[in-house]
Amino acid sequence: KALFYREPLSRFLSAFLFSCRGEQKWRWMCADIFGSSEASFSAAVATLHTVGGTAERDEHVRPQSDFCGGRLRDTLHRYGTVVELDPSSSRTHVRALLGEYVAEDGAVRSAFDRLFPPDGKLQHGHDTHAHERVYEFYSAEDPALVGAVIDFYYRDYIVFHIEPPTFAMEILRNLTNEDKFSKDKMRELEKIVSTNFLLKSPKEIAPSSDGRIQ
Repeated sequence: KALFYREPLSRFLSAFLFSCRGEQKWRWMCADIFGSSEASFSAAVATLHTVGGTAERDEHVRPQSDFCGGRLRDTLHRYGTVVELDPSSSRTHVRALLGEYVAEDGAVRSAFDRLFPPDGKLQHGHDTHAHERVYEFYSAEDPALVGAVIDFYYRDYIVFHIEPPTFAMEILRNLTNEDKFSKDKMRELEKIVSTNFLLKSPKEIAPSSDGRIQ
């Protein structure tokens, strides 16, 4: 079994850019997820902490740790492949997973090239380049947005041992010093950074000695 996940800051921004700043035909998604077809980024972030809101249900912004029955913290060790994806690595990792099926089956190869083209551009204009714009959106408008998004996706960072971007960690440290971000959560995120748990790309997760992801 294989599981692919994304860095939450980038994933959330991607959902926002696609639905609220992309083609007009997709603006209904912006209204459905964030409450307005013209929602600002800060307004979109604010919806994350609305109890019972769309963010808890919509697959584009729902925490990734909620998928697969919501028990990934206990079951992640059962997956043979657990990899963090970004646009530059998606084709390589999915190709490695499919292996001989891509090479030998013409239909599979055709579908694979359509979904993960060699030039890295996703089909139907879905590529928002969010991974390149994370710093722009999270630091320029309001640094506190980093704290709000990471707080909402905190379980994703812990379950998948995701190291937040360096600039985001600096912002979180400042927010923590100002008592605007949980010291306990910050301590756990610092552990991920200090132990360099995710050293290489692809970022493979190794289970602990008892077979569980801590």
